[in-house]
Amino acid sequence: MIGLRINATIVLIVAFNFICNAQWSNDKWLYGRWHNDTTWAWWGGTRLTFTNDAVNIVKDSLMKINIRGAYSGLETPDKQFFVYTNGFTLANKNHDTLINGSGLSPGGIYSSWAESGYPVPYSAILLPFPGSDTLMAMFHLDIFNSGTYGHAENLYYSLIDPSSNNGQGSVMIKNQQLVNDTLSCGSINALRHANGRDWWVIVRKGYLNDYYTYLLTPLGPQFVSTQQLPGPQFIFAGQGNFSPDGKWYACFGPDSEQFRLYQFDRCTGIFSNMQYKNIINEIAGSTIFSPNSRFIYINSVEHIWQFDLQASDIMASQTLIATLDTSFHDPSTGWVTGWCNSYLAQDDKIYVQNFSGVMLHVINRPDSIGQTCNFVQNQIQLPTFYYATVPTYVNLNLLQESGSVCDTLEVGDKELILADYKLRVQPNPASEEALFTFNSFGSDGNLYIYNMNGELADTEKLSKGSTYCKVNVSGFSRGLYIAQFVNYEGSLRIKFTVIK
Repeated sequence: MIGLRINATIVLIVAFNFICNAQWSNDKWLYGRWHNDTTWAWWGGTRLTFTNDAVNIVKDSLMKINIRGAYSGLETPDKQFFVYTNGFTLANKNHDTLINGSGLSPGGIYSSWAESGYPVPYSAILLPFPGSDTLMAMFHLDIFNSGTYGHAENLYYSLIDPSSNNGQGSVMIKNQQLVNDTLSCGSINALRHANGRDWWVIVRKGYLNDYYTYLLTPLGPQFVSTQQLPGPQFIFAGQGNFSPDGKWYACFGPDSEQFRLYQFDRCTGIFSNMQYKNIINEIAGSTIFSPNSRFIYINSVEHIWQFDLQASDIMASQTLIATLDTSFHDPSTGWVTGWCNSYLAQDDKIYVQNFSGVMLHVINRPDSIGQTCNFVQNQIQLPTFYYATVPTYVNLNLLQESGSVCDTLEVGDKELILADYKLRVQPNPASEEALFTFNSFGSDGNLYIYNMNGELADTEKLSKGSTYCKVNVSGFSRGLYIAQFVNYEGSLRIKFTVIK
């Protein structure tokens, strides 16, 4: 069952500025304080802040919510507002809970985990709301206890305004149900649409190899499809990720086809060309791509491998990078703990963490082949204890796919010259039908019509050689509209008015 309720307040707060020029950031990684016992020296919060070439690590004694597994953080382009979540609660940069920011992801064993945080990474994600420099969208899962792995039964959506209430922030839309089904915990991923504005959001069904696909637009989340991918049942996905360039998706789970690799189309949201390989009979951990999207690193509890996407046979390029040093005991517990999840940070290094402890392992040059990637075990000792916490990876630097037909916004390499195409719309104003005429287009394209709230009112396909397009505007509300023509050569816009 799939539910969708669009809140009308969304379109009132979205300006007709499709692409935000300033850059959002997710360069902070928080975790800790997941236990009420304050007598142990290793309890408390830690904050890692990444730059282009370094990481700053400090103990954060002001943290007020516990983080255990799920974490996502997002900062506005003006750097004034930072919001983060543990899957159940939303907090601001002062660690204060947002107004209406608790009680997220209700259902199942919520009451058992709400205080310590969602126990599974990749179960919550914060994204910039399309067309806004302030609003944030959150997709999140509940959790149910069943069998070995557990599962979720609802995908939720919430909308956040971090600037409201004198900067404390508030949740405007909370726990809006999108999907009610058996879902895999820890399977939320997001990737920017090729138009440079919207977001693809996927979540996997539980115990199957099927994915729900949503598109986050200025109108909120729009259901697109449920994709049934090839292969047998996929019991548990492990940590799946998109490549930084948006062309690949990979996941690693404990079944007969452990490592799965797909190509992904940012225009259509479609997975294709699955490749797979059974790696080893160990618990699966993470799948993460190198910054240049050439290499994939996957790890089990005790091994890390690299695969080369430029190899003629990708699956045959498997190279062992490291085996867990079982002679090392974590300082916080005295235990030997295996590898769990990994994170590609803004300093272009990959950080691999244990299931618990205070040590981080680092792939220092992940764009380099084989052992030259310089993986160092136990490279960083942190000031406080963590429990399988890793940020949900999102590449905020991936913008539009220039020249793509699916580039529905004004994001082409160049603007078409109106005089060259002699673009006209008649009549203007129009009440029943608008006729757009132009010189022949050199390639297939699309015509998009938006009202001044940024809402898409109509879409028309244009074939190569087209010289006109008729649009029925009788159902449009009165007001000013923008018609945008897009093809591989670029894009152009023209304004017209609808009257009644």
